[in-house]
Amino acid sequence: MDTPLSASLLGEQLEARREQLRRALPIGRVVGPADVASLALHIMANGALTGATYDIDGGQQLVAPETAARLPVRPDASPTGADGPGPPS
Repeated sequence: MDTPLSASLLGEQLEARREQLRRALPIGRVVGPADVASLALHIMANGALTGATYDIDGGQQLVAPETAARLPVRPDASPTGADGPGPPS
């Protein structure tokens, strides 16, 4: 999740991690607070939902860990993109 906390934890590795996630995640971007807010609104609006667990991970569970680990990370990764400002975890 791209948040100020994850940014502070990753420090200088932030942009490299963002780029790694952009390449690895099926949605092609880092998940952010707006993604969580969208799900919260959906849950509140849909009275038929009960007792469920939702993973807001951009499809990370669909990507084999060994595949994600082999993805190249560009050292010149740009901080701009669909994921917006903030850090990933």
